[in-house]
Amino acid sequence: ELLKEKSKSRYLKLLKNTIYVLIIVASISVLMATLIFPVLKIHGESMEPILVEGDVVLSIKKSKFTKQKNESYDIILRYD
Repeated sequence: ELLKEKSKSRYLKLLKNTIYVLIIVASISVLMATLIFPVLKIHGESMEPILVEGDVVLSIKKSKFTKQKNESYDIILRYD
């Protein structure tokens, strides 16, 4: 009986720790996806012929890594 209780306690502790880790990983992923690597879907024709309506792109924000404050640009990766 004591062995069952210890096993149950250890299982619940492991389950709780796993849930905490998953919540932390999900939070970090959401922050990175919105702040550093926003995924964008192209609407309109302003970037044709390189990008067309419906294309999905990943934008990597580089403004924080440049030396000049006014200098800012994005790197766009296209997914077909």
